[in-house]
Amino acid sequence: MTDRMIDRTGERRTMRTGAGRVFGAVLIATVVTAAVTVPMAYQAGSARNPAPAPAPPAVSEPAPAPEPQAPVDVAGISQDQNPLYQPVRDLRLVPAEDVVASDDGVDRGLEPLDGDVLPDRPVWIVVERDDAATVRFWLNDPDGRNEPDQIDLQAPFTLVSGPDEDAPAPVDPDQLEDGNNTVLVEITVVGGGVEYQRATFRIG
Repeated sequence: MTDRMIDRTGERRTMRTGAGRVFGAVLIATVVTAAVTVPMAYQAGSARNPAPAPAPPAVSEPAPAPEPQAPVDVAGISQDQNPLYQPVRDLRLVPAEDVVASDDGVDRGLEPLDGDVLPDRPVWIVVERDDAATVRFWLNDPDGRNEPDQIDLQAPFTLVSGPDEDAPAPVDPDQLEDGNNTVLVEITVVGGGVEYQRATFRIG
């Protein structure tokens, strides 16, 4: 039921009764309660079901250890397997009877090199040894501390090879220092024996 009254302007206004005021109070209380209880319920649910923890950072596998490397090859020959590139083993010198030289080729006019004075023209320096299998030569390296200057695998065994690496070639005296020079040779004989000879000669 509503009471109607006329205001000063002649318009009628409707006023709520007591029951309407009670209904409005209940509605407001319900809205306030919902505003408070919904966030609390969400917080309680979050506490019961926590968010999953972030995954730990990925751990990378350690790199595998490098495999041992094969010996370095020198001119296609392994230093560990081929005696041609081994350092001088035991430098016990014997007289340089097999180190000879000639200015007339590898097989003519050969004379002992030790103590000789070379002429001012090309000269063949040869190891003349029938039982030699391999000869290594060091020029001006009297103790063989460095790699040999020449490794000759077949007779005639000469200090210098030609352009095709097979033909013997002479030494150019202009490429040598004036005064004393040395040639150290390592003769590996058939059967495995090793012998060292060193010849000293002069230029000029």
